[in-house]
Amino acid sequence: MNSFAKNILKIFLVGLVVTIVRIIGQLSIPAGEQTVLEPSIFAQNGTMPLAFTV
Repeated sequence: MNSFAKNILKIFLVGLVVTIVRIIGQLSIPAGEQTVLEPSIFAQNGTMPLAFTV
């Protein structure tokens, strides 16, 4: 493997780890009460972490 491919692999792995940590962090935030706007469809059906990751 050349150094370019190793660097791309490192960048990909760091991005993957950061994304996983961010998802775990978002799931640990408690849901708050909001009166101004209704919850989105992603919040209603539980796919918000997936929607924000993509």
